[in-house]
Amino acid sequence: MLHESPSPASVLPESPTTWIWHGLIAPGCITVLSGDGRVGKSRFVRAVVGHRRRGQPFLGLAVSRGTSIVASEEHARFWEWQLKYARIDGSAMYHIEAHPGVPPSEADFERLLRIAVAARQSHGVDLFVFDPLSRFMPDLGDAPLDSIADRLRPITDAGVAVLLVDPPRPMIPAPFADIHLELRRVSLTNPSTGRRRLIAHRGFAETPASLRFAMDYHWSTGRLLSERSRPDDPPYWPTLKQLMEQSPGKRTRNELHAQWPNAAQRPSKITLWRWLEAAWAQGQLDREGMGTTKEPYRYGLATEVSAEPRSAPVA
Repeated sequence: MLHESPSPASVLPESPTTWIWHGLIAPGCITVLSGDGRVGKSRFVRAVVGHRRRGQPFLGLAVSRGTSIVASEEHARFWEWQLKYARIDGSAMYHIEAHPGVPPSEADFERLLRIAVAARQSHGVDLFVFDPLSRFMPDLGDAPLDSIADRLRPITDAGVAVLLVDPPRPMIPAPFADIHLELRRVSLTNPSTGRRRLIAHRGFAETPASLRFAMDYHWSTGRLLSERSRPDDPPYWPTLKQLMEQSPGKRTRNELHAQWPNAAQRPSKITLWRWLEAAWAQGQLDREGMGTTKEPYRYGLATEVSAEPRSAPVA
């Protein structure tokens, strides 16, 4: 049920000796969880932390019993409602609410670090979640992303695992992360389904490269799904591939649309976007950018065509 490759693209040496979620979250390590907006990252985190109450395996991987702190931008009452709705026992987790509408200060962040270290010593807390990090850590300014690991050193040195949701300045893999996971949709046509794929861009030998799974209705747990073989190339792929081969560097959708070799058979821009996203989802293209007007997606031929299908966003 895992990817054909047993390990993520970037494998770090010296694996941890103990795991909170086997291969994915470990004491003293930083795990990053990124993904498109509204893909379900917060709900997924609640499910992971909820399995720690009794140490139940999640997605076929062992989960250790323990206590967690989740620093979230969600209001405390909404957080409690979410746990109740998802039927998750929150007795083994503490919730810290971000100050609404107030940018995080250096003093607030330092206080949060002290809370984490003290909770480790007094209550055995071994997992601290920032969801998202930007609501609790002051802006980095011109500092490199690597400095995030130094900022979190008091927690990791205390033996606490750190799970960061949506780090600033999205970069895959995040240079400061020991493990970088990306949550993606499986279905290109039904965004409401609970089917997802967890891709590991960096990790250890024990880190699975990919998990394809379906969350239950309440997003309290999930089950692994079998992998599917890659479908045959669609009719438009030869033309799209030829255009990519002739284009130096990655190109935006508008640039590719303008360069389409046969004007009479040129697709509409929305059709071309769907083709590009489908090719990216199948691992035939690489994609970079934010998908915004100022920073649109740029596409290029994948350096290595993977048998691992990816999940594209829905229009």
